Amino acid sequence: MVTYIKSAKDPREYPAAKFLEIVFVGRSNVGKSSLINALFKTKVAKTSSTPGKTHLLNFFSWSDVDAYLVDVPGYGFARRPKTEREGWREMMEVFLQAQNRGQRLALLLIDVIREWQAEEEMLVDYLSWVHIPYVLVVTKIDRCRKDTLRKRMHFWQNCSFSSHPPLDLFFVSARTLEGCSTVYKYLITYARKIKYVQET
Repeated sequence: MVTYIKSAKDPREYPAAKFLEIVFVGRSNVGKSSLINALFKTKVAKTSSTPGKTHLLNFFSWSDVDAYLVDVPGYGFARRPKTEREGWREMMEVFLQAQNRGQRLALLLIDVIREWQAEEEMLVDYLSWVHIPYVLVVTKIDRCRKDTLRKRMHFWQNCSFSSHPPLDLFFVSARTLEGCSTVYKYLITYARKIKYVQET
């Protein structure tokens, strides 16, 4: 079961740490909130068709494994004022560098029709620097025709991720739920392994 806990901006507002935080990152409007709802068959995460609506770190408790899901503001949305974008970046850096927050796993979401760009490369470099592993989740696969989807899947399966490749790669549609059960099973297995290691 997943429940909304709180939204936060700085460490004083973070909820008490759990053993694992699963952080959903990606460009604005890539579908982070929609994926949370699809994975856990809920509508707990607020969604919007307008990019850049998530301004804070949104914490959700996943009671099945005693972990947090964290929905964070997206990047790459230039219409927001520069000062606001810089504030989001600072908030993210403080959060990702925060100590005593337990283990972290990032889900990096990217639209199936996009390319791997400088922003993604910078993000995975940063995740590596703060020792946060990530998995790549390619979203919105229902928007492609079958022949196009085959080409895009081949592209992502053979993409060069510099020196920081993902732990795994998934293709999903939050609308049709295709691929969501596979991601869910991966997350619950990952969480249980982390918890087992910490308890032994």
